[in-house]
Amino acid sequence: MRLWSRALDDAEIAARLHRRATGAEPGLFGCWPLSEGKGAEAKNIVAMRPVGLAGVPAAAAPTGPGVRSVLELSGRRSQVEAPCKVPLTDCTIEMRVRGNPPEGGLFTAIATRGGHDRSIYLSGGNLHARLWTRSKGDEVISAPATLLGGSAWHHVAWTFGAARGGQQLFVDGVLRAQGKLTASEFDWQDRVRIGAVHEVRAPFKGAVADVRIWNRVASEQDVKSWIAQELRGAAPDLVVWWPLDSMSGTRAADSGRTGSLHGTVTEGKWVRDEEYPLQSAGVAAEGKLARFADKRSRASVPHSVVFSPTREDDFTLEAWIAVNPRLKPPEKGRIGLITKRAETGAYPLSVELAPRTGRVVCLRSDGSNRSRLEGRRSIADGALHHVAFVKSGANLLLYVDGEEDARTADEVTGRVQNVADLIIGALPKGEGAFTGHVSEVRLWAGPRSADAIRADHARRLSGEEAGLIAYWPLDDRAKPLGRDGLVRKPAEIRGPEWVKQSDLPLLPAELKEAPSVPAVAFRGGGHHVAIGGARKLGFPKGFAVEAWVQAERHGQIWKAPIVSAHGPATGWELRCSGDAASMMVTVNRHHHEAQTGGLEPGRWVHLAGVYDGSTVQLYVNGVLEASEAIAGTLTVYPGPLLFGQNSYWKARSFAGVVADVRLWERPRSGTEIHRDVYRRLPEDARDGLLAYWRLDEGQGRVAGDSHGRLPGNLAGAEWVQADLPPRLPAIAREVVTEVADEPSPEPVLASAAELQKRVVELEAQVATAKRGMAMYAARLARLSALEKSHTALEKALAEERARTADLDEMVTSQREKSGAVTLANFIRNTNREIEDARKELAARGGAYRLGPVNMELQWVPAPGGQGVIFPSMKEIGTLGEGKLSKIDINFETERPPEAEPPEDVQVPAVVGKTETLARRKLAEAGFLVTTDLQAVDSEAAGIDMEGRVVTQLPPPGVAAPPNSTVRIFIGRTS
Repeated sequence: MRLWSRALDDAEIAARLHRRATGAEPGLFGCWPLSEGKGAEAKNIVAMRPVGLAGVPAAAAPTGPGVRSVLELSGRRSQVEAPCKVPLTDCTIEMRVRGNPPEGGLFTAIATRGGHDRSIYLSGGNLHARLWTRSKGDEVISAPATLLGGSAWHHVAWTFGAARGGQQLFVDGVLRAQGKLTASEFDWQDRVRIGAVHEVRAPFKGAVADVRIWNRVASEQDVKSWIAQELRGAAPDLVVWWPLDSMSGTRAADSGRTGSLHGTVTEGKWVRDEEYPLQSAGVAAEGKLARFADKRSRASVPHSVVFSPTREDDFTLEAWIAVNPRLKPPEKGRIGLITKRAETGAYPLSVELAPRTGRVVCLRSDGSNRSRLEGRRSIADGALHHVAFVKSGANLLLYVDGEEDARTADEVTGRVQNVADLIIGALPKGEGAFTGHVSEVRLWAGPRSADAIRADHARRLSGEEAGLIAYWPLDDRAKPLGRDGLVRKPAEIRGPEWVKQSDLPLLPAELKEAPSVPAVAFRGGGHHVAIGGARKLGFPKGFAVEAWVQAERHGQIWKAPIVSAHGPATGWELRCSGDAASMMVTVNRHHHEAQTGGLEPGRWVHLAGVYDGSTVQLYVNGVLEASEAIAGTLTVYPGPLLFGQNSYWKARSFAGVVADVRLWERPRSGTEIHRDVYRRLPEDARDGLLAYWRLDEGQGRVAGDSHGRLPGNLAGAEWVQADLPPRLPAIAREVVTEVADEPSPEPVLASAAELQKRVVELEAQVATAKRGMAMYAARLARLSALEKSHTALEKALAEERARTADLDEMVTSQREKSGAVTLANFIRNTNREIEDARKELAARGGAYRLGPVNMELQWVPAPGGQGVIFPSMKEIGTLGEGKLSKIDINFETERPPEAEPPEDVQVPAVVGKTETLARRKLAEAGFLVTTDLQAVDSEAAGIDMEGRVVTQLPPPGVAAPPNSTVRIFIGRTS
């Protein structure tokens, strides 16, 4: 049950529907999971919410939400003005805003005697920043205003200066727009205004806080650090800082370096905000991490098949590291941070520190070839830095504080040795000791992108993230120290102590649970699932059993059977009591048990028990946790197979939820178990799978076996919807434990039948590809023929055009020789000359104007009929009347009269009418209509004005042009 201090929208409700709350969500007032299961207290986990961070290092991501006062601007005349001279160049202006109106001013520099520049504002669906110079005028850069959407707070930063090549606009730490101007020439400004600018008429409507001006050009990394950093007021290069966190009054206090540039608030309102992304100054969060104090301090994680990368395997290794600036360099070599180095000289990874430069060095080797990657930044400054070493194909990359610091090609071509332990805080054999702090060591399968690293580097993980192989928070929240939250490989730590760190840049993890699926719940008291036909199960060559289990309570391990075929001196049993699990087998009528502890009650865990004829083994989440060496044949139990209860000692029953039970008639390797932990098996899976109970029916009393051999019947147990861990994709590789002095066998990836089936599929795909290639070749041939035909037609057309041009040129030449002219050209040229004459007379003034011009023309046809020839007076006398043609041409002076503009129309009265009737009446009168709303809380003239026209502009009776717009205001009760 959850209680929020704000309204949630549909999308937020849907997003939280299948997720447990952590207690740290913004606006969560109270949350009662009601999962205690005992006692008289229902705990509110919000009361346990960690305090937000302050004073975090420059590399940190935003801290948790806080409660503080902020300034809310109404969008009418509200603003803040303060005396301040904004730098002309090398400047950064940043602020936090909440709200995204279509138009509104955020920041500008102004002068008392007039003028403005350096403006940030919203207009036309975009966020703009404007810079002005005398020689080049305005330069406006823009970013989509939708980046400020929603009800959340957003960070806006604007920089200009030569250091970055021009002005830059950042939204939430990401560069969104860039220009070329580097300085402003508006040098007589003496004030700044927040909330209103000259570029747009509307002031900003929304909330504003933490307006800061710096006299340097910030980098993208600087901006990201400022998003999370709570200032102390004396930061270098800080010109002024208005937190805008007063509780009352009209003063906007300056908390910057001088503390004297206070502003005045006009019509603003101080409001309490419960989702502001920073706590008030001076409040710090306390996290814990491991401190390595001397050369004896180190953490050792035993080798595991879970993380045994071959030469080809990609991976990502991350950690937070703070180097003691007084670190004493070793006599030779380097300092070990996180290494997995074998004595043979071949190793998959080593992250070290160069003591003289303080730079991170990443290494890999196959014994002959070595890849070396050294960063450019020094991290030996005492501050916490996030380091990530990534192998991505043929490249090695180093990220420091979420940004790429170096990259190189991977030169490793041979085998790497994986049998070495993972060491934190030293090199193998104890040399290269590190002094400082370490937290959040994580191993991932595959390369992580820069965006993925930045997204998760500043928060604690839940341990259930996709692709996460191993995770050591190093925060003392689980014992033994440094417990791996996913694969449960504990780190044996010698020397380091847990210390409180007031500026640990990590947020609590948000649980990322999968949608709920059906499973079977057992409440104890004899509840069980009986497997029909499963008696006298003997496995002469060994067997394996697997299940996902969520135990509800503590108890003695032998009283909590999950899958049981066990009686006096016989059988076997997979068990889980909440904080412990075990696999028991009976060999030669003696019980032998592989058991582990330290589990977390109420959390899903995958258990796998294996007996291979020589050892009994227990795997937790795909990792071998316990084993016992024995030899002999399994002593068969003659009774039935049950889930959740022992059929012989019926008081032994399990309380919790079980899903996805698998029974194999052969032992499984650690590689096979780990590969299939986080995925459902296909319905037709074989390869030694005797029975597979998915337990996902969700109804009825039958738990089906996908093979149809051994169906189960529910007795007291019931179906529930369970939040199983996410079904992660299987890691796309096979890992093999390498044994010293003998080669590792290549893993069998699939049975012969599966391989044959795959071959048939590939052959079909090849045949299909060949048919496609043949079709493509035929089409290509047709296109080639068409192209040749097209080329020939183009050539013929070009020749025809050339002949036509030659004929045109010949006709024109003959016409010019004979003095011929076309009649149309003669009329056009004559009309142009007459118009020029009329304009000349009009320009000279006076009363004379050139009226209509009448011409009587006599002409003879030109040779070949190409135009006409006007003979001279002498030639007319020699020609007879029958040889001359006559034509009369009149050139008028009148222009067609211009249409008279339409007369204005009287605006009809529509006040008091419904919106539909008003629109109809105005449209009939020839007007366009727009509508707006006006609050009404009383009746006018006895008429309920809800939904009716309250006011109209222009008012009734006013004359207005047709097709102009009339604005009507529709009444709405408040």
